[in-house]
Amino acid sequence: MPPTDQTCRIFGHGSGAAGDELNSRASFERVQSLGCAGVELDVRRTQDGKLAVVHDALLPDGRDVARTAAEDLPGSIPLLEEILDGLAGMQVNIEIKNYRGDPHWDPAQLVAKQVVELIAARGGRDDVLISCFGRECLAEVRRLDRGLPTAQLLLSRRPIPDLLDAVVADGHQSVHPYDTMVDADFIAEARARGLRTHAWTAEDDSPQRLATLISLGIDGLITGAPELALALLRER
Repeated sequence: MPPTDQTCRIFGHGSGAAGDELNSRASFERVQSLGCAGVELDVRRTQDGKLAVVHDALLPDGRDVARTAAEDLPGSIPLLEEILDGLAGMQVNIEIKNYRGDPHWDPAQLVAKQVVELIAARGGRDDVLISCFGRECLAEVRRLDRGLPTAQLLLSRRPIPDLLDAVVADGHQSVHPYDTMVDADFIAEARARGLRTHAWTAEDDSPQRLATLISLGIDGLITGAPELALALLRER
């Protein structure tokens, strides 16, 4: 059954602008103040088993996040539980950074297990959407809790029907393609399979491209330019 709510949801994601760094506390506060539907953030596991909200596998000084204790991380890197507390009432798209090709690929899926455990321990008070490039990671999330909504991240040149058929077979409700993959046919194919499409964009978000994605009837945008996306929505 295709989704019936066609309102485009804006998931704010930090940018490269000073004071709005990716996954920074300031970026989450900005997105929250704008009234976005949600935020997108990235999660990695530290050496001592904490869930750090950080994109890259390496810190600016070259240390590995996976080989660094949480207390030794830069103070600018928050932990997931802290951010969930601060974003109460918003949907939080948690992108788990664990997939084949990642510098710290963990086939044991410890980070997925800990994300699910944290959400369960918080008593279901969080509105979350779990995404990842790794099919194995998402499979582990669904094995542990089928009630958690999941989304497959995509950056691929394979035929769209094949990609979307795999997303459906894996039991996900949403698909998160890179924005250049998305056109009217992609959205139609996703809707025919009952999938929501939330496109993610690079840091060079342009008004023309965001307007095009919105005009196609996309279900959501994961963008570092949420003010621009919201303004374009208001103009429709």
